[in-house]
Amino acid sequence: MSARIRLNREAAEKKNKGVEWGSATGTHRAKYLRAIASEVKERKDKLAKLEVLDTGKPWDEAVSDIDEVASCFEYYADQAEALDAKQKAPLALSMDTF
Repeated sequence: MSARIRLNREAAEKKNKGVEWGSATGTHRAKYLRAIASEVKERKDKLAKLEVLDTGKPWDEAVSDIDEVASCFEYYADQAEALDAKQKAPLALSMDTF
């Protein structure tokens, strides 16, 4: 593992304050997923260039692929928040059931 990746991971763990991903709330997860989407969008041209060099795809197709990557992170951020809302919703069970 490169030193840069290790330092980034350690910084993320420190910032995360020990919250394990599996026990994190949807809101907490969404924050990180949206941050990743934002970084992907911010670096779209560089990432698209790497995609062109790696796969030989046309530029427009590579740019579209990078847009889809960002959209996937945003989609799962929305899903994480929706799960939070769903888990906080009261159950609609009639008392006749008991």
